[in-house]
Amino acid sequence: MAIHGNHVALTPEEVELLLAHVDVSISQSEYEAEEDYSDNAVCFLLRDFADERYRTGQLQFVAEVDGSIDVLHRCLTNGTMTASSKYYPFNKVVAGKQLYEEGFLVFFVTRQEVADIAAALANIDPDELKSRYPALKETDYCKYMQEEYMREDEDEWMVVYFLRLREFYQNAAKAERPAAHYIAL
Repeated sequence: MAIHGNHVALTPEEVELLLAHVDVSISQSEYEAEEDYSDNAVCFLLRDFADERYRTGQLQFVAEVDGSIDVLHRCLTNGTMTASSKYYPFNKVVAGKQLYEEGFLVFFVTRQEVADIAAALANIDPDELKSRYPALKETDYCKYMQEEYMREDEDEWMVVYFLRLREFYQNAAKAERPAAHYIAL
């Protein structure tokens, strides 16, 4: 399973534009359809916002993710992929208000949720988080991801993405920005 995507801290203008395009297809917008990409304008806009961060060197406001994001989310939410408020704010690291779901998952996280996530992630020790990984083998995770996908160093990659996302959320919270993220499945 090839999972990739980006978390992007948004400006007020980008939030307005993104939310205005939730139900707009590419044929209705100025974006041209690309092969192997969603036809929803929200997916294109968010990808464009991420590309802009990379192009302009605003790397503190973007964080790339891969399949390790699934492992990270499960380690933060007791082995589940639930968006249940029982695990707040950790359930918002990979979820949030869902804006789109067809081959891509697009979520929006408010400024307050970003601040809550940043504060919660700051209190997690990476080694303690890594120690949660072996317990995933006792959950439905192995069945879901298939044994061959669970690479030997998955826990190491999870820590890399954890540190990247923790820094991203701290930067977004400091700048009082909401965030959105897309994950292509």
